[in-house]
Amino acid sequence: MILATAVVTPAFALVKTLDAREEKSDKRLAARGKEQAVLDADMSRFCQEIAFQLSRLCPNLRLDETAVQIWLCDERTEVFDRRWRFFLPYDRKPSGIQWRKGLGVAGAAWIQNRDLAVDLVVLKKLSKLEFEKLTDDERYGMSYDLIQSSGYSGIIATRIFALTTGGRLLGMLVIDYVGSGSFACIEQAIGDSAISKIIGSCGRRLAEATFLREDST
Repeated sequence: MILATAVVTPAFALVKTLDAREEKSDKRLAARGKEQAVLDADMSRFCQEIAFQLSRLCPNLRLDETAVQIWLCDERTEVFDRRWRFFLPYDRKPSGIQWRKGLGVAGAAWIQNRDLAVDLVVLKKLSKLEFEKLTDDERYGMSYDLIQSSGYSGIIATRIFALTTGGRLLGMLVIDYVGSGSFACIEQAIGDSAISKIIGSCGRRLAEATFLREDST
């Protein structure tokens, strides 16, 4: 009996410890899930607010030709995590390309460490020979065929920072335009104080989401 007790007691204590750890893990996952849901709602709202400001500043802009997105910059993988977006219609098909650091307008903005607004119509008008004479920076890491097959007429990529992260790049505001006639207005509007304020709010909100930094480590 004494031997049985000596065996059962530690085993029971181990089970209780494992149960406590599992319960703690479940609570942590639940809290994280709630934090993620709140962040998703906030960031989606920021995308909608930027789209609203663009439509206000550019009266001829059609929102069904414009996508407003927020992509996270994962320095570990150097691949964008395309998390939040606002566009109409909702069934707009993605390009299917895994955009990353150095590839595409947003990827070029990342690796060149600067904001970019690129009228792709200008690039599409170039011959293959003219295109290949451009520097890699001027091609935004893309091939002639990729440019020609693109359904976009203009793309804007604006970096998102927060003072509390010591200047570390958190993400990218990416605006894809597929229409004609309004890209110049979008390019000008992106510097409006109302939109700049929203971009600043995006940075502060992303900096608050500590679990995002845990994912990238």
